[in-house]
Amino acid sequence: ISTTITKTYEFGNGSSVQIENPMKVPLQESTTFMVLNDPQFLGAGGGGAVFSYRQQQLLGEDIHNHFTGNDDEQEAMVVVKFSWLQSAESVRNECRVLRVMEKKHVTGVERCLAQLEYNDDPRRTVIVMQPIVEDAVSSIGELPPEISRVAISGLIKAFVGMLAARVVTTDVQPLISKTTGELILIDMTEATILSDKLSDIDKALFNAFCTEIFSLIPDSLLDQASQSFLNELHGLEETNDVRLDNDICDIVRSLPILSDA
Repeated sequence: ISTTITKTYEFGNGSSVQIENPMKVPLQESTTFMVLNDPQFLGAGGGGAVFSYRQQQLLGEDIHNHFTGNDDEQEAMVVVKFSWLQSAESVRNECRVLRVMEKKHVTGVERCLAQLEYNDDPRRTVIVMQPIVEDAVSSIGELPPEISRVAISGLIKAFVGMLAARVVTTDVQPLISKTTGELILIDMTEATILSDKLSDIDKALFNAFCTEIFSLIPDSLLDQASQSFLNELHGLEETNDVRLDNDICDIVRSLPILSDA
């Protein structure tokens, strides 16, 4: 039986975060609980404070009875974001948008495994996400050529998937593995689901999203990015369940990355 250890972190914005080790988290629409342990501080930003945890899944009432490290329990690393009071709604939105993208099978973005209210202040929220990219950089330009090509493919695939899900964001933040080139777009607190009929604001957000994505691509890799973009668009045309809506297609056709292809 484990003993819960509580630790408080104080931050320069006047906020504090109290974390528990282990931490018990109910999964959405499930009788499964996650038991998280070994918290490690990763950083803090406008959305909140972020920690990594090691995850173990236990079913039913087992979670109330014991906490073990048995080999048959699945272990994985997760990201836990504790919102500030002023950012709580943005963090709730992040989880909502991530779940929309998961249903649309968008790759290259995090998955929101759980959302719960912060124990010490229910006006704040906590979300649990996967995956964690270890030994990561935030710029494709920092990678060797063979790894950067993998990252470009992942970036374009995530970009097209988000467009198909009608999701854009004004704050594109990639994490890229230095060893594999795996790319994940993180921090979707500013993400928006475009309305069924694009408004002028939607179009402005769309264009800003495209501009940010293209700014991540080094000039030397623009040709590869253009070809990857065409390949992903053609791939969508061959699927029955995921397509770009007509209004999105109209804007996509005018993008510079296609004119350069």
